[in-house]
Order: sequence, then C-alpha cells, then structure tokens
Amino acid sequence: MKNPFFTPIILIALKLGTGHAAGQEIVLSDPLNGSTAGTQRGSGTFVTGGGWKSEGGQIIFDAGRLIENGFFEAKMRGWTAPTGSGEKSHPLSGWEEKDKYDRTAQNGSYWNWRIGSRYGTPQREYPYKVLAKPDTSDERVEIGLGHKEDVNDGNPHTYRVAWENGTISFYFDGQLMHSWSFHRFKQRYFVIGRDDNYGITDPAPIISDVLIGDYGENPAEDRWVQIAPSVSPGNRQYHDMAFIGDNQVLLFGGRTATANNETWLFYGSQKTWSRLAPQGSIPSSRSGHTMAHVGGNQVLLFGGITGYLNGETWIFEKSENTWTRKFPASSPSPRRYPAMAYIGGKKALLFGGNDGQHNNETWVYDAGVHTWTRMTPSVSPSAREGHCMAYIGQDRVLLFGGNANGIFSDETWIYDLSDNEWTLLTPVSYIPSKRGYLDAAYLGNSRVLIAGGYHTHYYSKAHIFDLNELRWESVSSADAPSARVGHKIAETQIDGSGSLVLFGGENSGTYYGDTWLYPQCGSAPNLPPQITSAKSVTAYADSLFEYTARAVDPEGDPVIFTFIEYPSWMSPSDSVISGTPGIQDQDTLFQFIASDGQSADTATVSVTVVHVNQPPRITSATHVTAYADS
Repeated sequence: MKNPFFTPIILIALKLGTGHAAGQEIVLSDPLNGSTAGTQRGSGTFVTGGGWKSEGGQIIFDAGRLIENGFFEAKMRGWTAPTGSGEKSHPLSGWEEKDKYDRTAQNGSYWNWRIGSRYGTPQREYPYKVLAKPDTSDERVEIGLGHKEDVNDGNPHTYRVAWENGTISFYFDGQLMHSWSFHRFKQRYFVIGRDDNYGITDPAPIISDVLIGDYGENPAEDRWVQIAPSVSPGNRQYHDMAFIGDNQVLLFGGRTATANNETWLFYGSQKTWSRLAPQGSIPSSRSGHTMAHVGGNQVLLFGGITGYLNGETWIFEKSENTWTRKFPASSPSPRRYPAMAYIGGKKALLFGGNDGQHNNETWVYDAGVHTWTRMTPSVSPSAREGHCMAYIGQDRVLLFGGNANGIFSDETWIYDLSDNEWTLLTPVSYIPSKRGYLDAAYLGNSRVLIAGGYHTHYYSKAHIFDLNELRWESVSSADAPSARVGHKIAETQIDGSGSLVLFGGENSGTYYGDTWLYPQCGSAPNLPPQITSAKSVTAYADSLFEYTARAVDPEGDPVIFTFIEYPSWMSPSDSVISGTPGIQDQDTLFQFIASDGQSADTATVSVTVVHVNQPPRITSATHVTAYADS
C-alpha cells in the first residue's frame, strides 16, 4: 500500500482519546459480545458480529453507586422508528433509583433520561429524541435527535449522555446535540432494550459497546470540552491557527476537495467565531502552510500548497484587518508541512518542511524589521516534515516527532534562541511512540500538550510533557475529538493561561468543522448560551412583525440579548425585535447576541418579506358637484 505521506495531499487519521483522564474511572465496559456484565431480564439474542438484540427483554447495568459526574455510552445499529402514530420506543435509558424503571414506578416523575422515538413518528420531522427529567420536579426537556436518514442508515452510531455538576449533555457520533442544566442530576442504573412503559420496535436495534464512566469530584480538570457556536468556519483540514492577542486565535485557509483563503477569528472569552473580510489583498487559497504569533496583534504566515509549493511571507494585522505580503531579501524555500512557533518579542521560529525533499533548516523571522535569518546551530534535529512545535517561554521552543521518507521520530528537542542551540532531551519516563503529523500547544505551568499522530497506525492519546521534570504523561479524555488529521490547535493566551482551541480535521474523506477547548487550571470554561429561537422567519408587508430571541445557558445563568444588526423598519426591546415592513422592503437579515455575562453566542436570522397582493386604492373624490345645463 502506498504511504500517503509521500504525496502533497495527506489522507490519514488520528484519534484524540477515548480513555479517561487522571481522576476519572471507567466503571463498566461491556462489548456485549456473547455475554454481558449486566442483568438480563426477559428475552434477547447476542448476534453474530457482536451486540445484543432485544426480543422484548432488557439488560440492566448497575454502576454500584450513584455517579454525580459521569457518562453513559452505547452503540446502536438497525434502529427503526415505530410506524404507528401513537407508538414509542426507548432502547436506552438511565435512572437514579433501583426499580424505578419498572412499569409501576416509572410513569411520571422518576425516570432521568431516555433516548428513543416520539409519538406520531411518521408525521415527525425528527422522529428520534432525547429527553431528561432529573427528579420529581417539573424540569423536563426533550429535543429531536435527528432526521430519520441520519439515525436509521444501517450503520452503528454512538450515543452518549454525560452529566457534570447538574448539567446533562447528549452526543450523537461525537457531536454535541444539546445541554441542559438542572439543580441536581445523579445516575446509577442504565437500561438497554425494552422500556417497561413502552415496547421495542420490530426489528429491534442491535446494541453494543456499553461504557459507563465516573469523572470524579473535579470532572472538568484536563478534559476536552466541545462547544457549538452558531457560526463557525466550514469543514476543512490543513488550515493553520495562531494566537493573535486579546484572548483570540486567527485561522486561515485549509481545504476539503479544494483549498480556500478564508480568514476567521475565534474569540476565546465569548467562545464564538467570526469570519473577517480583510481590506486589500489577501493570500491565495492554500493548505499545508504554517502560522505563528509575532507579537502584538500580528500573525505571520508562510508557505503551503497553492497548486504548487509556495514560499510567500504574509503578515496579518488585526487592528487594521489587513494582510500584507512581505518581500524579505532572503527567505526559506517554498515548502509544505513545516512547523513554526512564536519565540519571543516579535520573532517566530521555523524548522524543517518539504520543498521537494525534506530539510532541517532553522529560520527566524523578525517582524520588527521584516527579515528572515537562517540560523546555523552546531547541532540540529534531522530533516523532517509533519513535526510539531510549541513556544515554552524564555525564547525557547519545544519540537516533537516528524517524518522523513517513512522514518518517523520520537525525539523531543528544545531550541534556545539566545544560544542558537538545539538540545535533544532524554525524558525520564516513557516516550510517546514515533509519529508525525501531530499538533502541539503550550498549556502553561511548564507543560506542552501533543495530540494524535501517525506511524504504522493512527494514535489516539494526547500526551503532556512536563518541562520541569522532563517527563511525558499520557492524558486522554472520555469526551474528546473523534479520530482525525489535519486539525489545528492554538493557545488563546500565549503564556498558556487560557485554553487550547482545536478546530477541524479529516478522517477517511469526511471533513470536520467542530470546535473543542482544552480547559486549564482545573475548571471548565464557561459555556455560552445556546440559542434556540428560529433562524429563519417570515414577515408580511404592511403587517406587524415580532420576533422573540430565546436561548438556554448550560450553567443556568440569566441570558441577556443584544440586537446588533437589523433593518431600519425594526426596533429592539430586551429580547424582542419588532416592526412593520413596507411594500418597498425586501428580504433581509438581523443579528443578535445571547450573553450570560461571561460568554456569548451570535445568531443571524433571515427574514423573508412576503408582499400580499392588495386591492387598488381609489384615490378620486367620492363626492362631486354637477351643474344643470353644464
């Protein structure tokens, strides 16, 4: 099989962790392959190829204790919606108290969550649902899980329910569907198969790979958290991202089937994306380029693939919203897949890449005078591409991994600009396996995180290097980005005091556009409100139009709405915007921000203005005078 790394377009896959981080425990793991760790009640069959199929029965899993912060996960395939207009089916559910899943105790207030189908499924746009109710209160939530073709395509899909500090979140194939906050939420018992209060569809789904986990008392420490901004860059891989000041990250380019030259800004405080429209010229569409912070509100971009190997040098100035191409007297040769990192002041370090062959050149760019300088250290890492680098303070950069002609590296190097010296480290613990095509970022507190990579197979775990102890530690997360390559990770603060943001990537021809945060300091970032009101509405000419903005905050904080863009015929007041369009007004848009005081999300609402046909208005006089003989 041809190694894909020897072509300009790389199609590989990585997985960023499906285990559990320190302080987390896998309570139960049951593949349901011919037997079960649970208690089977009623009839069911273990099927060829793995999994269990209910024949009117159920399997009950007891975690052995109440889990205050944890998750339940299972795979299902072959799930069909009931055909009758009054039927339901709930093949997955979770409970707090023993025997509350029995028919006599269940109907009403005692169930906690279910994944199942809705009443009247033939008429429903979203026939599959998730719903939750934490105790005997009236707090109950329910949303449609997805279109029938998304769920019932014959393939196995992963369903996950996670609860932390009273917030319950539902995931479908790794994608966050929705979160709600309650004043309490605990789990112990988990049921697959027949719901005692309702039947099971025929054919019943095949359920496998049950996983129950406990996050412990500090569930958010060293864990990935997925966010779902209302606006974000499209699916892509081999873009690049870099810190650009003010708790923000700049993203440029990337590709799916073709490359693009979009410029996006991630706002770390608000957890939102915004596409920029830079003034003047911009770099051409590309992928495989590299970017780095160079002080202030500036980011340096170099190289990439633009249909050919590119060697251009560009600077983005955030305060002016401009890209400016620079023409230094000397510069690195055109190349793909080098690595670049901030190295203090207004400078960035570039190492390696592929300009037709792999090289081990060390270059420094000085944005103060806009010059490239080739450094000549006495010792250097060998030639390579697909390595990763991260700034670690004191004019130093850490490098790990890489590939040159199929020879992969597990070396850990540090470059010190003040001494112009590369130093090969000897970690005191284990070393992550040889790999290339991974990414890295600085966590603060003398720690660097690397994620993913490829050698003979795709690697799943993230690893953290402790610079003080010269020690690698394996760190993975129960909720983590799915297997992928071509993603990028950047710091929201160059000193590591913020969070890491991961975006995009690709796996087997599927491109991703999801956003993940790696929180610091033992606490999860405040999540923005999730906007629930419609994004497309209709207004009628000469009739009063009224729209109410709605959002749910995952932490339960009050939500404040601010309308920022709207046509002249609209007027906002608190969470409501209203007005009367005239017959001359056309289709339009308006925007609003939903904020909890710490984080915010933005929605764009399209308005279709309908012009209803009106009868002619008679404008001539209705009373007239006539004169005899005239």
